[in-house]
Amino acid sequence: MGKNKPNGLFTARKLVNIRRKNSWKPKLSKKKRTHTYHSDPFLKSGTASGIVISKIARLRKDRGRPNYGSHCLVLVQLKKVDKKVLAKVPYDGGLNYIDENDEVLLCKVRKGKNIGDIDSKHGSVKYKVVKVNNHSMIGLIRGKFDRRSSF
Repeated sequence: MGKNKPNGLFTARKLVNIRRKNSWKPKLSKKKRTHTYHSDPFLKSGTASGIVISKIARLRKDRGRPNYGSHCLVLVQLKKVDKKVLAKVPYDGGLNYIDENDEVLLCKVRKGKNIGDIDSKHGSVKYKVVKVNNHSMIGLIRGKFDRRSSF
């Protein structure tokens, strides 16, 4: 038997109490029970679409060699909730395929945690761009789609 749990005929109440206490330990169940998931701008969905307000390219020199380079970000206003969020633009030169007032599709990265060391005055970066004007980012970069074909 083992596992440091009581066993026997009259231990049901004790086992139920242990289970009830330990079920609060995982972060996701704690968030659901305390109703903090309403602060999520995606409202429990995996993706959300929005319109690009501005483009931000930031050069990182002060952080040392592994983080040297530029971080390409876009400020997006979501359609669903009218909130502004920061999203990372993946791939090298990905910011060249995005203009202001373009429609983008965002997805969550790392279960709502920050991406790397990117912090900004608008908040932490938890999302990345997947599509621009209904064309995938990787398809645009590889040349499979024309950037203006969606207009």
